[in-house]
Formats: sequence, C-alpha cells, structure tokens
Amino acid sequence: MADKIVKVGEGDCISSIAFNYGITEWKKLYDHQEQKFKDSRKNPNALVIGDQIKIPQGQELSDTKSTGAKVKITVAKTKTVRLRLVVIDSLGNAIKDKPHTLKWAVGVLSWGTKSGKTNAQGLIEAEIPPNSRIAELKLDLTSPLPAAAASPAPANDPKRYPPVITAADFCKIGEDQKREFVYEWKLSVGSLPLDNTEEGTKTRLHNLGYFCVGGETMSDVVKTFQKRNKLNETGSISDVYGDVRDKHDKL
Repeated sequence: MADKIVKVGEGDCISSIAFNYGITEWKKLYDHQEQKFKDSRKNPNALVIGDQIKIPQGQELSDTKSTGAKVKITVAKTKTVRLRLVVIDSLGNAIKDKPHTLKWAVGVLSWGTKSGKTNAQGLIEAEIPPNSRIAELKLDLTSPLPAAAASPAPANDPKRYPPVITAADFCKIGEDQKREFVYEWKLSVGSLPLDNTEEGTKTRLHNLGYFCVGGETMSDVVKTFQKRNKLNETGSISDVYGDVRDKHDKL
C-alpha cells in the first residue's frame, strides 16, 4: 500500500504527526522518511511548514489469521514525549533551585500540571502528550530577605511610662519580609523553526533572551550574542546559525 503524504502545518512536529496517525513511536516515522529528508532535518522536531511527511499505511495494524482462530491482541499505548526547558539569566547562568509550575494542554479543556524546583542546570522536565501544542510556565524567583539576628527583647518595666515600643508592634504578619518576582511565559510546543534559517535563529535568540529593545536592530542583537560568546562581532545573523543552535538546542 502506497504511503500517505502529509504536509507539515503550523505547530506540527514529528511527534505530533506520529500521534495523529496512530504511530506509537515517533522515531519509526522519522526513520521511514527518505535519507535526503533526514539529512536536511537533523532535528526531527524542527520541521518547515510545507514539508512532506510519508505516513506508512497499514503496516502497524496488518496481520493475517485464519477464520475462527483465537487471537490475543495487545494494543500499544501511545507514548508521551519529554518537554525539556532550561531557564538561564541574562549572563547565561542556570537559574537553579527555584520553584516552578508547568502546565500543558491535554485535549481542548483540560490541563496537565507539574510543580517542582529547577535543578542545578536550570532544567525543567515533564512528560506530555505528543499532540500538546501550548504550555505555560510560571517561575518564582522570589528571594526572602535574610533573617535579622535575634536580639533579646528589652525589659519592659511595668512602672515605666510610656512602655517600650518595638518595630514588631508596627509590622503586619508577612509584610516587608520578601520581594515577589514571579514570571510567566506562554510556550508554543513543537513550533521551533529549522535552525539553519533566519527565522529559526531569531526564534532561538529570543528564547535565549536576545531580542530587540527600543531602537535596536537585529544586527545589534547578533553583536551582543557574539560579544557574550567571544565571537567575531560581525552583526550578520547568518554568521551565528550554528553557534545559536548549539547554545539553544544542546542546553
């Protein structure tokens, strides 16, 4: 049976396409593609809109048994895919040991949720359905103020007037104890463009915290990236395709 040809649309990736066509292992679908395609799409989850994906027809379900035979059928459970996020500061240092909540869409009206703390590399991981296309990340960077050194309370002489007043008498519970810094991001899952394109490099730069502010141009942004990574400051985005990919995709 001839393969079915499917065109990649906005937000599609190998994982979501495999899920939509009942293929339990996305790698099987990727391996089924022609070598020329795989050579040009080394990251199977970074496709280009309009790419043509070959879907094998009937291969996973076909089998032959005689009439009346008793057959035990095991239905393979569709596997989840792992969503991996790394949070870093403006200098590229990992934001570690910070509370976070990650939510992702499951179907139309329900959400999956996972809470925890970033690890030493700033990594956040979750197993999500292959067809999830949107997610939300909330990261709490609140740092409590250091505790004041304990000091003995002044003796309150009942004969003294007025009585001794302390700062605690004027501070509400929890007030002025910490400054709150909670950040939220909406994520487009599976929508990362190809790395060796201008659009793909701009997207990765943005994810790494490099984007135009005020009157800056993309050339200014590229030069900032090159300076921080000790590269020749050309300002040409085509000069950093590989460097941005390595910094972004391999974190």
